[in-house]
Amino acid sequence: MLRRYVLDDILDETPDIVTHEAHALELVAPLAVPTPELLAHDPRGEQTDAPALVISALEGRPAWETLSRHHLAAMAEALVELHSVPPEALARVRPTSKRSLP
Repeated sequence: MLRRYVLDDILDETPDIVTHEAHALELVAPLAVPTPELLAHDPRGEQTDAPALVISALEGRPAWETLSRHHLAAMAEALVELHSVPPEALARVRPTSKRSLP
C-alpha cells in the first residue's frame, strides 16, 4: 500500500511524519502483533512527488460493529505485546501532532 502525505496542514504540523511512521513500524516489526511491514519510504518526497511510504497490506478488515468480548480480549493482548517495547526504544518516536504536546 502506498501512503502519501499531501495535505499542507499535516506537513506543516509534522514535517517528518513519514520518518515517525517508519520508526514506529520498525519498532513493532518483531512483535507478534500483526502490523504492516515497512517496504520503503521517502520522507522528503525526493523520489516521489510527496512524502510517502510503502507498507504491506494486512488481511481482514476492521470489525467495529461487532465489538465483542473476543475482540476486546484480542485488543488487550495486542496492548500487552505493544507495551513490551523497551522505553528507551521509544525515544525515536515522538507525538505526530504539535497539538498533542503538553
